[in-house]
Amino acid sequence: MQESEEKNIQIKEITTSREIRDCFPVLTQLRDMYKDEDKFVELIQRHFKEGYKLACLYEGDIVKAVAGYRFFECLAWGKVLYIDDLVTDNDSRSKGYGGVLMDWVIDLGRKEDCDQVHLDSNLDRIDAHRFYLKHKFDKICFHFSVKLK
Repeated sequence: MQESEEKNIQIKEITTSREIRDCFPVLTQLRDMYKDEDKFVELIQRHFKEGYKLACLYEGDIVKAVAGYRFFECLAWGKVLYIDDLVTDNDSRSKGYGGVLMDWVIDLGRKEDCDQVHLDSNLDRIDAHRFYLKHKFDKICFHFSVKLK
């Protein structure tokens, strides 16, 4: 766990069902298709088995921001910390929580000897794009997909 000097802020890697439940209200602000908390906990636990990790930024005992990420290697980029999810609670936006958590994730990538940190962002998320550019991310490619279901 990492603690900030300015406020009572802690960043903690999440591992238990109780901690996943604490993250649920914030993480589902980004992933609003998930309504059932029990099924969400089961889903996250399955993702944990595949290398997915969750970190929460707490102020006191209140979750203010959540990051979901994983590590992988590929020929194009080397060792990558990939950010699947990054969200700050709607009521806590523009207070610096997202920036603190983003800096923590980038530092984690350095500590884990990653070559790069990557994320994808929907085209319509203009405010998020400004946030990523502020944190020195570059727009490097288009991401294409085809729905199968």
